[in-house]
Amino acid sequence: MARTLTELQTARDSIIQQMSMPDSLSFGDRAVRSKPQADLEAALRKIDSEIVALTGSAPSRVFTIETSRGIS
Repeated sequence: MARTLTELQTARDSIIQQMSMPDSLSFGDRAVRSKPQADLEAALRKIDSEIVALTGSAPSRVFTIETSRGIS
């Protein structure tokens, strides 16, 4: 079943959030490992390709930095 654009964007945001988390966490005798970075990157590429197929354009990767001083 095809996913909607909203579902794809939500999945993409989730993958990006997972990519920013630490590789593993431990507390006492318990430990949790996250998915390998390569798996997350592959999932992100797949989601991006589905978004392109659905909308006909790639997700925006442009961002703007504004400063009040230091960079001219």
